Amino acid sequence: MREPFKIFHQSWKARGLRTAVPMMEAEVKQEAFWQYGPAEPASPIVYAVPHAGRTYPDTLLTSARVEPHFLVRLEDRLVDQVAEGLRQADVRLIVARWPRAMIDLNRDEHEFDPRLIADLPRHVHARETAKVRGGLGLVPTRLAPCGPIWRGAMPFAELHRRITEIHRPYHTAVAQALRAAYRRFGIALLVDLHSMPPLPRSYGRGEQAKIVLGDLFGRSAASRLTALCSDVMRSAGLPTAINAPYPGSYTLERHGAPDRGTHALQVEIDRTLYLDDHMDVCAGSLAHMQRILCRMDGHLQQELLGGQALQAAE
Repeated sequence: MREPFKIFHQSWKARGLRTAVPMMEAEVKQEAFWQYGPAEPASPIVYAVPHAGRTYPDTLLTSARVEPHFLVRLEDRLVDQVAEGLRQADVRLIVARWPRAMIDLNRDEHEFDPRLIADLPRHVHARETAKVRGGLGLVPTRLAPCGPIWRGAMPFAELHRRITEIHRPYHTAVAQALRAAYRRFGIALLVDLHSMPPLPRSYGRGEQAKIVLGDLFGRSAASRLTALCSDVMRSAGLPTAINAPYPGSYTLERHGAPDRGTHALQVEIDRTLYLDDHMDVCAGSLAHMQRILCRMDGHLQQELLGGQALQAAE
């Protein structure tokens, strides 16, 4: 029997858990995220990784009724390692520090199950969306095949702390980076990096899509940028789908405003492109995927900086 998933958290030795690949050394380390890149933007592109955090505090682990390796399934496992190659391109890169099991940064702060909170104030209104009903709201509540994740409801004060100390600072940093890029270049693009399990062949023109690009069906980014990314991925031999089954969510809704020159695009990467057969650690194919992402970045920078026709046409 193989060993369980590696987990990196504050006291992994005391709990007998192995450490995973640690996060990259950051230029700016905050409570909520790590930030990389020059102080002044050298590129109009900002990259964000919201679901690769793997710092699991003991309080989170003890409040779970499931084993830690089930919580790891919520991660976009080690996708920040794919983004590591972008550091040579002098782009701004923002990587969430805390795991998705603690708080999902790709959800609205009101998008949670009210039954999760023991003492929900009357003035706080929860949005019970399809994602919440499926167990994947602001704080995930259910996970196949283990069912409910938590031993019981949490105090509202704890949810409020996670929102104010993690969720809001992360999105504030993303917004500030985009504003800085726009001020310098007159245009800005957020690339929101995720990873996904292998898809069936029903997506990607009958092929098994290895990349899914999301732009909220054209609402968060110029279609020309989405098509360019698709062309780069397909030229690298990676079947690519657009907006199916992942069109994007809160992050694109919040930060994408193409009519005002700020675009937001979600990129989902099949985990088999960079992880081992157990979806546990990075494989030798990681370097190849890093090069492809850097190639995409180069084409996007050339498109964004090469002319103002994009802003006028879209």
